[in-house]
Amino acid sequence: IDTIEDINLVSENSICFTDSSQYHAYKEIFLDECYWEDSYSNIYKDSTVLDIGSNCGMFSLFAVERGASKVYSFEPIRDSFILTSHNTKDYRDIIIPINAGVSDKDEWKKISVDWMGMGISTNERFPAGIEEMDKNKTDSYRAEFWPPNSIFDRLNLTDGADIVKLDCEGGEFEFFE
Repeated sequence: IDTIEDINLVSENSICFTDSSQYHAYKEIFLDECYWEDSYSNIYKDSTVLDIGSNCGMFSLFAVERGASKVYSFEPIRDSFILTSHNTKDYRDIIIPINAGVSDKDEWKKISVDWMGMGISTNERFPAGIEEMDKNKTDSYRAEFWPPNSIFDRLNLTDGADIVKLDCEGGEFEFFE
């Protein structure tokens, strides 16, 4: 899969998803407004945000809604990165998608995506986004990873970041080492 046209998508208000878990993230953030509590009311205003493990870009979009001035959206999984790029395209001046993950070393790693874990739904409200998928399939490919201490230099963030959202399948530990 190399472009958004290569993915069978389900869309809601021009936001696209490939599985029900992505739709549920959208629903929680934008329809149920779970992140709109008082404790989050002003923290994004004019902030620089690192969204590490962006999946389909929902948190990046939320940060823009709350007033972030720049969001760097990291996603190493190729299909999810393409989806993030598509979903955030209207905010390209603010959201910068980066096809990389975070690890303890600056390297390219072989990663495997187990499509069984994608949370495919078959209910009528949200039909499966990837049709006729071989649920036993695993895709393997090489992805770029950046160490946390290099992120600020590579992005020329001399003042650092105001907010870091981490959801990177175990890479959170490496981020803080």
